Amino acid sequence: MPLNIAYINHSSNIGGAETNLLNIMSGINNNDFIPAIVFLPRNGPLLVEIEKRGIKVRIISYYSLKLKNPFRYLSTLTNLIVPLLKEKIDIIHLNHQYLIDHLSSVSNLINRPLICHCRGSNLASFFESKQKWFMKTDCFIAVSRSVALELYSLGIDESKVEVIYDGVDLNKFHRTKKTFVLRKEFNFSENDLIIGIIGRIEPKKGSSDIIYAAREVKKYVKNVKIVYIGESDINDRDYINELKTLARKLEVDEMFRFAGFRSNIPEVLNDLDLFVLPSWDEALPNVLLESMASGILTISTNVGGISEIIENNKTGFLVNAKDPNGLGAEIIRVLKMNLHEKEIIISSAEKVIAEKFSLNRQIVRIEGLYEKIKNNYKK
Repeated sequence: MPLNIAYINHSSNIGGAETNLLNIMSGINNNDFIPAIVFLPRNGPLLVEIEKRGIKVRIISYYSLKLKNPFRYLSTLTNLIVPLLKEKIDIIHLNHQYLIDHLSSVSNLINRPLICHCRGSNLASFFESKQKWFMKTDCFIAVSRSVALELYSLGIDESKVEVIYDGVDLNKFHRTKKTFVLRKEFNFSENDLIIGIIGRIEPKKGSSDIIYAAREVKKYVKNVKIVYIGESDINDRDYINELKTLARKLEVDEMFRFAGFRSNIPEVLNDLDLFVLPSWDEALPNVLLESMASGILTISTNVGGISEIIENNKTGFLVNAKDPNGLGAEIIRVLKMNLHEKEIIISSAEKVIAEKFSLNRQIVRIEGLYEKIKNNYKK
């Protein structure tokens, strides 16, 4: 009999973790594993994509345990437990460490194994308030060795941790004929050099650093355009307009286009001359894998597990975080490299992604983990 898997995600928006979740659910072998139900906190783009795949979705409101009103917390647990039992779930797969307290409780109450997918770095502050729930969790997927080391340092037994890199769909992300989707949309000329940034627009993503870096780039390289794909999740401030104001102040606003959320990322990447990831904090960003698989030169800050993807000056380029001047200097250097040097880097990056970071490889590893967890779990 196939194993029924329940997936839980803390957000209904679509980012790298959610894209990877969709890929996992679409790719696992349905003869052995069935994505039976997904729990989300509200309506949103992720719900739409899951329903397109014919997978059941349940919306759950999560309330913490508070002495003044413990019934709301009990209601949350009940609303999780009832459909889990109804769908005869064998394994619970939490797609991020958020909500681990609720799902660890549910796992223990209904005697089902819980896998927690740790997709973020700097876990210590989060772990402090959730320690007992982490300790009760059956298994952790660490998306990089750096995340695994963090878990070990927090007291998680090494036998509970599996390092499984996220994978990129090589049928979707690969080098192909240019589509010029950005050049057409923004009326860029054929001589313009396009730098792309893809991801949430917020301070820890280094969103302002790329603007300061652009001031340096402008001095030495002409015809550079920078397209920022993504939206801001900051509810209490208009951060995108803050960045636009900064760009005007630094006299680089003509270089920037803020393009919002896009679903056609393969076509967007295809039109870039350079991809830049200026983040201050990452675990293993999927968009980095996608850009390298697409044959795009890539510069990234050296944080989290990124050095496990990029070998500096071999498959891409690494710079220090929070160093806009250093980032700007590296952008200038890379844009001025000759075509032969660029091709060597691009080809090496494509090879690494195909060998270590393919979606097929990730899914095989996850399927093996499901089997291992089910076989070892003692009811």
